[in-house]
Amino acid sequence: MDFEYIQMSSAEEAEKYFTEKGHWIVANVRQYVGWPEAKVIIYFRGVPILLIPEETDKYPAVAILCRSGIDQDKAREIIHHFLSSWAWSRSSVIEIEAWGGGGRPYVYGRPKNVRMLSKPFRIMYLPDAIEPETRLALALYREAMALENPAYGFLSFYKVINLKYPTGKTAQKNWVEQALPRVDLWEGKKRYEELLKALGSNKEIAEYLYHSCRCAIAHADINQTTVNPENYVDMARLRSDLPLIRALVELLIEEEFRILREGTVYKKHPYELFGFKTILGEGVIKEIKNDNPVTGVPFPQEISIRLWSSGIFGLFEGMKIVNLGIQKGLLIIEAISSNNMMAAVLVLDFNQERILFDPQTSIRSTKDDGSVAWIETDLDIQRFLRRYWLNGVFELWDSKHNKCLGFSDAFVPVNIDLSRTIENFDMGIKRCEKEVEKRRMAQCDQPKIKQGESRGHTT
Repeated sequence: MDFEYIQMSSAEEAEKYFTEKGHWIVANVRQYVGWPEAKVIIYFRGVPILLIPEETDKYPAVAILCRSGIDQDKAREIIHHFLSSWAWSRSSVIEIEAWGGGGRPYVYGRPKNVRMLSKPFRIMYLPDAIEPETRLALALYREAMALENPAYGFLSFYKVINLKYPTGKTAQKNWVEQALPRVDLWEGKKRYEELLKALGSNKEIAEYLYHSCRCAIAHADINQTTVNPENYVDMARLRSDLPLIRALVELLIEEEFRILREGTVYKKHPYELFGFKTILGEGVIKEIKNDNPVTGVPFPQEISIRLWSSGIFGLFEGMKIVNLGIQKGLLIIEAISSNNMMAAVLVLDFNQERILFDPQTSIRSTKDDGSVAWIETDLDIQRFLRRYWLNGVFELWDSKHNKCLGFSDAFVPVNIDLSRTIENFDMGIKRCEKEVEKRRMAQCDQPKIKQGESRGHTT
């Protein structure tokens, strides 16, 4: 599945949307993914979905305004799909507690509770599968994560295995047997090792998970193994088995349904070059890796360098690409600012699928010509770099189409005194601000030239 950039609104845009009148559908939820402190809009399938912050006595909520062909049933379906994708991407719980709605997006009250916040808030990965079977797998996964009863939680997880292998128990057990050694979630791996020691083989564990767990939960027969909800030993055993069945199902969804797990996304970082890979195509990328020249590639003529959630730095917008070079799998981009006073060198590493950017060497300005424009350029550079050193997330955008082409992990500086570094930036920014004012005043104090005159002689 191709990686997509998740659009998020500003708090101001979300607040304006919140005040619109119409027919709203609202899902009041229980969640452990971390909710935003302020209202925000997430665009999912092009539909604006409003996230409403939770309060100590009110649920967090997801809301859609029904318009543009979206009726209340469609709105509920989109919310369900959105929540299932989000629960999967965070490997965590989001459960709808109650549906509401009306002319405004009203949120239900609840007993006072601790809020679960995410600061800063961002949804980076939100897989949107369109295949019905894959969507059902994500829905069952979300359901299983939210269930507090270990028996029903186990059964909901196992339904995903049944979904992929519906023809019989042999296929299900065979898949589990061969998948067990690949379990990598810590708690699941721990339970696997305990069962391996107790039962002796992967085959016996697969039999145990099918008969003593799945069948014992799904069927009630006094003469057969049946999980008794009043039996503490039965319920404690299933709680121990939950991490293992969850780990197996996460492997199944990733390997068989092709939906990357959260950990795999961070490990493979497909978000760094996703837009460039779409533009260039596999053939061109292969040539770059082989250090061969490429021509005729519809590469953007202008790019913008941004830092996520930090606004726009004018100097870094609409930078003209003046040179493209290839070296051992690297695409080296040289771009200059619209005022021609700053240049940036960016490296796309297609071997490691990384954007390479060094805040100390990747940006340089021209020699100071004494102008206001130059000192303003230096001021913009200092402000940009200060924010980048504070765990900035570097983004590259196609300026013409305002489309993100890739973004990095948060920058983590090492082997520095960060507080002193930021202090030096603050002093440099203040010096630049004073110099800007000084040069502007000097510019205003220059004698005006009358029409028909030039400095040095009269015509």
